[in-house]
Amino acid sequence: MKYSIYLLLIILVSCTKTDRQLYKNYSKKQSGSCDAIAINADKQNTSDYYVVKTTDALGIVRHLKTQLWDLEGNTYVYDYDITYISGKAIFKGSTKTLYWVLDNPPQQDENGPYIPPEPGAPRHPVEQIDLRDTRDFEVLFDKKTGYAFEVKYSDSSNSALTLTYDNHGTLTGVGSYIVTTDNRGNIISILTPKPTEPYLYGQQLGITFTYSDSNTARKTNQYYETPYIFIHPMYSLLEVLNWGPFQPHAERTGLTLQHFYVDPELVEYNIPSPWTYANYVDHQYDEHGNLISYTFDGDLTKDYPIPYSHETAQRQRIINWSCSRVKIP
Repeated sequence: MKYSIYLLLIILVSCTKTDRQLYKNYSKKQSGSCDAIAINADKQNTSDYYVVKTTDALGIVRHLKTQLWDLEGNTYVYDYDITYISGKAIFKGSTKTLYWVLDNPPQQDENGPYIPPEPGAPRHPVEQIDLRDTRDFEVLFDKKTGYAFEVKYSDSSNSALTLTYDNHGTLTGVGSYIVTTDNRGNIISILTPKPTEPYLYGQQLGITFTYSDSNTARKTNQYYETPYIFIHPMYSLLEVLNWGPFQPHAERTGLTLQHFYVDPELVEYNIPSPWTYANYVDHQYDEHGNLISYTFDGDLTKDYPIPYSHETAQRQRIINWSCSRVKIP
């Protein structure tokens, strides 16, 4: 017990005032809750989604490594050390762009039908070296809410992304995207404004989520993956870190993403489809109410060489939580 107290005192002395204030804000916002520190940690060195956060004894994230997808089948590995000063987090590291190639592609007959690979067939990564990004960037926090409200590269005075909130701390905008929420702050949609062209009537690019009517998740800690990098790469990163009201209080069941506009009269002829779908199923909770497992059921990666086909599969997500009980005056 004494050793734990001495260790905490050492950490408090070594942390900056800003670190402690950020942690106090975080603890206040997340009273009685926990932080997801690893998702699919065993999937590193594969093409699958994963998140690994390294935290100090106060629960402050000091390093992040995560692999996210885009709709083209590329993956992006974010690998950053994080320091905190003057109300902002500074990221130093790199983002690598990878595409995954089949180890043993099916032998194709030039005149025969296309032979798709087996689901989950082994792949190896090939990095697009010219796309590696080693720029430092900063996440700025709102003093009142403790939420991230701006991201910018350290060598630029321009914002890479801004987020807006209402007076209650509810997310209302991500860049040019409009955010709608339910009465508990769960994100229902993140969509572009409706286009003014008459033939595009009613269409909005972006993502829409659905939730269960069950009360199962009312007092639980939820954590769902960033499905695809689409809204903005930096928003996907903030969603992974959960440095805002991004994760729901309800059990998420599905998503729909419209990623390009289509003429309504020609929609049945459009290949590829302008919509991507996924479901979240098989939710499992621990004895404390934390979501510890679910299955992502949806489009995963492009299935080359057919440009418009996707590998669709069910993949389980395993979540590890850290529940800090440290109290800082």
